[in-house]
Amino acid sequence: MNIPATASARGYVVVPPGALDHDDIYQLLSTRIAGMPLLVRQLRTLKAAGCYDLSVVCDPAQAANLASINSGSFSVRCISCLDPQLVNLSDTEDRADKPANWQVAVVLDVFTVLRPDAVYHAIAATAQDELFRYGVNNEERLAVAVFRADCIRPAIEAFLTGVSTPDPVGHLGDRVSSLDTAILGRVSGPQSARIVEERLWDLCRKPEDGLVSRYFNRHLSIAFSRRIARYPVHPNHVSIANFGLALVACWLVSKPDYSSILVAALLFQLNSILDGVDGELARVRHQSSLVGEWIDTITDDLSNILFSGALGVSVWRATGNTDWLWLAAASMAPMLGNMAYNYLHLARMKRGDVLATGWFAMSRSRAPDRPTVKQKLVALGTTVFRQDFLVGLFLIFAVLNLAHIALLIILPSAWIVFLANMGLALTGRADAG
Repeated sequence: MNIPATASARGYVVVPPGALDHDDIYQLLSTRIAGMPLLVRQLRTLKAAGCYDLSVVCDPAQAANLASINSGSFSVRCISCLDPQLVNLSDTEDRADKPANWQVAVVLDVFTVLRPDAVYHAIAATAQDELFRYGVNNEERLAVAVFRADCIRPAIEAFLTGVSTPDPVGHLGDRVSSLDTAILGRVSGPQSARIVEERLWDLCRKPEDGLVSRYFNRHLSIAFSRRIARYPVHPNHVSIANFGLALVACWLVSKPDYSSILVAALLFQLNSILDGVDGELARVRHQSSLVGEWIDTITDDLSNILFSGALGVSVWRATGNTDWLWLAAASMAPMLGNMAYNYLHLARMKRGDVLATGWFAMSRSRAPDRPTVKQKLVALGTTVFRQDFLVGLFLIFAVLNLAHIALLIILPSAWIVFLANMGLALTGRADAG
C-alpha cells in the first residue's frame, strides 16, 4: 500500500445499537485480532487509510466502555447514535488545520475488518468526483461507505438501521467491488475473529517474495510475527535489531575459520527470515510509514554491502591473496550504484520500499499470458538475484566449507542488477509499475 502523504478524510466507526447487550459488545470489541482490540484495529484502519478526524458513533450507555478499550490509543470522540448533533456532522465551519479535501468522510461498521488500501483509493476517487462508494459483506450488510461529508447523517443512519445501501435520500451511489473484496470478514465471536486474523496474516505473503522467502522464510517469519504482535514492539525496532544481527554476522564472516563462517551463515539466514517481520507487523497492525520503509531499505542495503566486504576480508586473511579484496570491492561498487539509483527514484516517488521501483516493479506490473524472453529473464533475475536466494546459497557453501564461492556469485549478480537498472533508466522505465 502507498503511504498517504497527508490525511484527507473524516472517519466514523459505527457500533450498531441493539445487536448485543452492553457486556457482549464490550467483550467482542475487546477481542484481540493480531495483537490489538477490534475497536482499536478499526480506528487504526481508518487512520492508515488517511482519515484526519476519528469518531465512534454508539449507544450513549456504551461510551465509557468503548473509551476504556481505546485507552488513549487514538484521540477520538464518542457520538451518541441518538444525539441531535448527528444533524450537524457536515462540520462546515472554517478550521485552520482543515485539509483541502475535508469534504470526504468514511463510515465503517465496527465489526467488519477490511484492508485499508481500498478505502484509501476510494477516498481519493470520492474527493475527485463526489460520488458515494460503498461495500457490503457476504451477509449483504453495509460494511463501509465513502461519501461527501454533507451526507454524513443519512449514511450513518443507514449503518444504524442495517440497510444494504448508504443512499436512503436519493444521492448518487455505487457499490464498488474493490471495497467488497477488501472486506476480510465480520467478527461475531471468537471463531470469526480467528478466521479474520488468519486472513490478515495471509496478506503478508507477497507476490514479490523471492523463491526461498516464499517457500521457507515467510512461514517462519509469520509464525514469529504472530507471537510478538501482542507486545508493544514497533516494526522499526525489529528493523534496527535485525541490522544489529547482520553486523554480528559480518564480523564473524571476516574471521577465516570454518566455525565462525558457519555460525555467520546461520545468523544471516536468521536475518533473512526476520527481515520479513517488520513488514508483517506493519501491515497487520497498520503501522506502515515512510520512515519505516526507508529504515528497512537502508539497513538491508548496508547489510549486503558489508557482507561482501567481510567475505572478501575473510578469504584474504585465509589465503593472503589480495585479489579477493579487489573482488569484494568490485562487488560493492555496483551495490553502491544500485543504492544511488534506487534512492533517487524512491525519493521522487515519495516511497521508501525498493520493490516499488526498478526491475522489481517492472516484473510485478506485467503478467502477460505469453511473456517475452526479456520478461522471462526479468522474472528469473528477480528470483535469483534476491537477498533471500543468495543468503540460502551462502549457507550451503558455508556448510561445504566453500564460502569463498559465494563471492564469485555475488560479483556478477550485483553487476547484472546494476546494468539492468541502468538499462531501465536509459529507456525511461525506471518507475515502471
